[in-house]
Amino acid sequence: GKTTTVAKLAARFALEQKRKVGLVTMDTYRIASVEQLRTYADIMKLPLEVAGDGDGLRECLRNFADRDVVLVDTAGRNPEDREYLDGLKRAFDGCGDVDVNLLLTPAMNREGLQMAAESFRLLDYDSVILTKLDECRRFGVVFDILEQAGRPVRYITCGQNVPQDIREVTPGSLASLILGNSIH
Repeated sequence: GKTTTVAKLAARFALEQKRKVGLVTMDTYRIASVEQLRTYADIMKLPLEVAGDGDGLRECLRNFADRDVVLVDTAGRNPEDREYLDGLKRAFDGCGDVDVNLLLTPAMNREGLQMAAESFRLLDYDSVILTKLDECRRFGVVFDILEQAGRPVRYITCGQNVPQDIREVTPGSLASLILGNSIH
């Protein structure tokens, strides 16, 4: 969900808003993750760099200093992996003003969502993106998780199509999602 969401955001910023976009992946953990994002980058004619750690990330950000938007894809890991979370925090420390988005899917169970929202709080995320809504039937859990996260929802994604299946969230659309079990 994260890599596809990064591609959707890149398409929105680059193709629709005509902004200069750079892509960075730190996901060297998952097999073929770099290739997946590289494919999207090639299709959209966007530069992509790979950062293995915080020093690499800072170098990539310096290389993209001329970009309006730089999107960073990180590895999806167990939210209970404190070593990973500490490493991710160290990687983003010293990167300047970075907007961190926590991606959550309501398809997870309530306990898993609560654990992720709490564990990733270490990164002081700015907002939430709800992903894979097309795989869900009930969205009441979203209210509880957002109350715990204490952060606004910026986008929702509902499908694999890039760039179509991403939408900005309004209070009305979020209320419709939670109360009406509808993403439309």
